[in-house]
Amino acid sequence: LIFSQIAASQSSKDSVHFYLPSLSSGKEGQIINIPVKVKSFSNLISAQFMIQWDSTKAKCVGVDQFGISSINEQGNFGISADKIRFAWF
Repeated sequence: LIFSQIAASQSSKDSVHFYLPSLSSGKEGQIINIPVKVKSFSNLISAQFMIQWDSTKAKCVGVDQFGISSINEQGNFGISADKIRFAWF
């Protein structure tokens, strides 16, 4: 997986950091939940990121567990065969 673009804006001068955990490879047909986590999340105004992968080796079956009630799959995510785009303003 690759973070192609990460951007966030918050009212303080601290930087917001998005990160993914280290992952071991899964077995063919296995569903793996990959959490996207945030550090220094305080008074966030907006955020956007993109995660990209090799579509011959993996596919996205959905996104969930957002932790913020105003974020949802239909309104904040764009999912294609090889990437997930997220924007929250």
